[in-house]
Amino acid sequence: MYKKSNNSNYYLHNFSSIDYSKDSVLMVPGAGMDHRIVRDIKLDASKFNETLAIDLPHHGYSTGPKLSSIEDYASGIEEVLDDMDLSKFHLCGHSMGGLIALRLAFNKRLQFKTVNILNASLLSMKRALYKLKYKPSIAYIDGIFSPKEINIKCKTFIKGDEKISCISAASIIAKVERDHFMIRLSKKYPEYFWNENFGYGTAKHLHALKKYGVTCHHRKKFKPVHKMLMSASHETQ
Repeated sequence: MYKKSNNSNYYLHNFSSIDYSKDSVLMVPGAGMDHRIVRDIKLDASKFNETLAIDLPHHGYSTGPKLSSIEDYASGIEEVLDDMDLSKFHLCGHSMGGLIALRLAFNKRLQFKTVNILNASLLSMKRALYKLKYKPSIAYIDGIFSPKEINIKCKTFIKGDEKISCISAASIIAKVERDHFMIRLSKKYPEYFWNENFGYGTAKHLHALKKYGVTCHHRKKFKPVHKMLMSASHETQ
């Protein structure tokens, strides 16, 4: 179905037969992609509707003009979805669609059940499983998607860290290891106070970013860092 917004128009796939007693996955395809990306997403039909997709302007069935920013795409999607009950929607995106999904989550105008950036998280899972010296018979995964093209059976769980003890333990281990990594980095970059803020955007961290610039360890696609990169060309080495 076509939906128009103030800045363009969008084509929504599989929205006409939503059963609101089930969960739904809404995919925002990346640049150069369209709704066909969801054809290989197979979900439990007793729990989920057919995967939903949005063709961005000038992609797939959407004939509207291209937009100039992630914020513009997110604003248009918010407008066309504004009248829908999204409380049981899992929002996900691939590549540029992942950035749009993050923008939708940050705006907080629409409330989704979960938000997932597919290309980054699934690639990380695949790499982690490949590196295991002893391969498990099954891998439990927090979320609704699992990596493809691996010789290990995967089972997914919505909010798995609350339900499955080994997922909970893995989550704690990952958090502790990340904290230790940030403490080690702070010895090389003491001006960012990573041993105190662990990478979060505290006032001291943001002040250091403005004063010293961005390091190779900062995530350049996140808005505060991205805005600084747009306004200044220097980078700490």
